[in-house]
Amino acid sequence: MLTRLLPQMPLEAGHEPELRALERRLAAHQPVTMEDLTLTLEWAVAGRLRVVLLLDEFKDLLERPAEFDEVFRGRLRSLYSDRTVALVLATRQPLSEIEGFSAYFANGISQYTIGVLMPGEAAQLLRQPHDRGFSADEVRMALAAGARHPLRLQWAGFWLYEWKGQRPGPLSQAHGTLHAAAERRLTQQVHQAYEQAMRLSRPLPVHVGSRTGWMTQVNRFIKWLGDAIDALKARFYAVLLLLALPMTLVFVLLHILGVFTYDQLKELLRRLFGGT
Repeated sequence: MLTRLLPQMPLEAGHEPELRALERRLAAHQPVTMEDLTLTLEWAVAGRLRVVLLLDEFKDLLERPAEFDEVFRGRLRSLYSDRTVALVLATRQPLSEIEGFSAYFANGISQYTIGVLMPGEAAQLLRQPHDRGFSADEVRMALAAGARHPLRLQWAGFWLYEWKGQRPGPLSQAHGTLHAAAERRLTQQVHQAYEQAMRLSRPLPVHVGSRTGWMTQVNRFIKWLGDAIDALKARFYAVLLLLALPMTLVFVLLHILGVFTYDQLKELLRRLFGGT
């Protein structure tokens, strides 16, 4: 992350000597820490550089607990809670159903389940420009093989791209004409890749009455409770602000009219807003 991030750092971020020193450490393959990354991300925010962190197969972090422990996840949560980064996670299961992730980590994350795409979206995905642009017949084949499913479409586009560079190949003849069985071959390959991915997904079974099922329900409840508390706090502060502003105006008006001295006004505002 630091190797990718440092060259993009805007000059407005400042801290030039520290940035150059960190670059030299990276070039020398010296170890860096989560603190180095956090500090660099804070510099990026100061320079108005918006960082979007995409983490695929996030559940796999649980397989390396020595490196990605609760402390790491806590630091990661702080980064998105403080809006230092925009965090996008991809998991095969909802975070609240993954045993090993605390409900605290999932709290505050908006979760979306990706389903089949709309026909127009699927076609648009396959028509994205690249160096081996697909013909109308190839797009039609990939749409049939992909069946509007995100993973199937991804595999259809991948194999179509790979085989398009081979002439003759599994789909086309030497002069570029598609084989009569091209669509069937592409569909078979996509289906095999999809089935293998499903076998490797290793979803955790949830049985009613089992320890896993019980923990899942507890995690779901804790996440719901945390979201509700966050929403309640936001409403409370909004109401407090609406109440405090008119009161502040009244106090200022009374000061102008000579009812309060300046020091008395400061003391009233301090008590009202809880400041020092």
